[in-house]
Amino acid sequence: TTEHGVQWVSVDPGPAGALLAHHLGLDQNEQQSLPPQLAVVGSATDLSVRQTEYLAGSDLVTVLEVDCHALTAGTPGSSEEQAAVSDLARQIGDGLSALRFPRQLLVRTLGQADVSARISQADGRRLPGLLAAAVHQAIVQTPVSGLYTSGGDVTAAVLEIAEVHAFE
Repeated sequence: TTEHGVQWVSVDPGPAGALLAHHLGLDQNEQQSLPPQLAVVGSATDLSVRQTEYLAGSDLVTVLEVDCHALTAGTPGSSEEQAAVSDLARQIGDGLSALRFPRQLLVRTLGQADVSARISQADGRRLPGLLAAAVHQAIVQTPVSGLYTSGGDVTAAVLEIAEVHAFE
């Protein structure tokens, strides 16, 4: 900060960077016209749960809980499955449309009590791809200023559907 002679550099393109920008007052004026950031968290580690709970408490973050059971209820490739993906994409798009930077939408699967106990192992394997399909549909229609993903399977699925080649 100027008053303390400290300069901050954030290399996080997601929620932490936006929170830092907000606290430093960098979210004023021209940044107000930017679209929000999107964070998609499918990781269920204790650390991820604590991090998303912390973010959920911020006035900059709007949380969208994914109903994992509803998303995986259809048979793979069925019209019911496509409808569930489209419904989640609409919810994500609606959430993004209501926000402006530095606000952000946090889409998470881990906010529900023990997701793994609610869906089958096979559905658990399908979940990252379905979530990625919904995210892709949403951001094709509604721009974001940044996309943050957490959870290896979710990140890999989002990169794959977006045809982004990353280091392995």
